Amino acid sequence: MHGRSWRLFATALTVVLLSVASLSVASRADAYERQWRLSADVGYALAGFADHTASGFGAGTHLSYGISDAFNLRASVDFSAFDLPEPGSAAFILGGAVGAEYVFDILQWVPYVGASIGAADVIIQDVGHHPALLIEFPIGVGYQLSRAVMLGIEGRYRLLPLPNKSLPSHNVMIVGTLAYTWGF
Repeated sequence: MHGRSWRLFATALTVVLLSVASLSVASRADAYERQWRLSADVGYALAGFADHTASGFGAGTHLSYGISDAFNLRASVDFSAFDLPEPGSAAFILGGAVGAEYVFDILQWVPYVGASIGAADVIIQDVGHHPALLIEFPIGVGYQLSRAVMLGIEGRYRLLPLPNKSLPSHNVMIVGTLAYTWGF
């Protein structure tokens, strides 16, 4: 791992570990219809190219709306940055997707799984922009610190069906999340 990639990985791992460690504060979670949740996400990202993988940093936000106590509509926007092997260029993935989540409301723990579809722009430094379909599968768990604040961890597997084999075919993000909930 390059020095810059290692620092990005260490920062992302620290954020994730702090998020998990802060889950020791007890509260009760209750999912309700018409409940909004806005989340800020930051962490580690990995892109799978045909001949190598690239580690990096990812950040974004997602907004969910409870259409029932078990199902949420979801919209997300995020950004990932990667160091590529020599000659030393970089890759960026900008993405946005909409979809749905199924929420398992278990007291203060709130696990969820979802599926989304959207668009991405894969940018390879010195090569250019490559628009792509984005198919995303988020899975995560949150811990309610209060009725309005939730900390958690989320993994996202993202397919990027691009015809060019020199571009990434998939992207994985593992992020720590901080969410604010309202409308209860």
